[in-house]
Amino acid sequence: MIDFVSKRYLFFLLSALVILPGVVSLILPGGIHPGIDFTSGSILTLRFAQPIEQSELRQAFADLGHPEAIVQRSEDVFLVRTYPLAAEVRDAEGNVVQPSERQSIEQALAQRFGGVEVVGFDSVSPIVATEIVQRSVLAVLAACVGILLYLSFAFR
Repeated sequence: MIDFVSKRYLFFLLSALVILPGVVSLILPGGIHPGIDFTSGSILTLRFAQPIEQSELRQAFADLGHPEAIVQRSEDVFLVRTYPLAAEVRDAEGNVVQPSERQSIEQALAQRFGGVEVVGFDSVSPIVATEIVQRSVLAVLAACVGILLYLSFAFR
């Protein structure tokens, strides 16, 4: 039988050696890349009639005013993440004064690369993203309190 209690400091040290590098990697830049649910933004899933390169599409988005766009290729579709795209602007009578940024991007990409199909479009506003972050933090805190209450009850 192994006496775990007498070796507890060794196990504390081993736990710290595993946990500390993980915490440091989360804190350093490049550690966590949250999705648009937490940061707000838009995701376009695009399919082109002709084959194009990922770098060409990235440059096209930079030319359209979105140098922050993250372009990922998955077989025959591209997944493009950007800051939130502006909605269309209407006047007092309800007429469209300026089309939405999404429509402008679609038209510009169609002119530049030929046929483009928007397979999917998702957008999360900054207000919703902030609310999701707040509720996620509260959920984690509630889970921690629940675990502590359970442990204190189980090992009393």
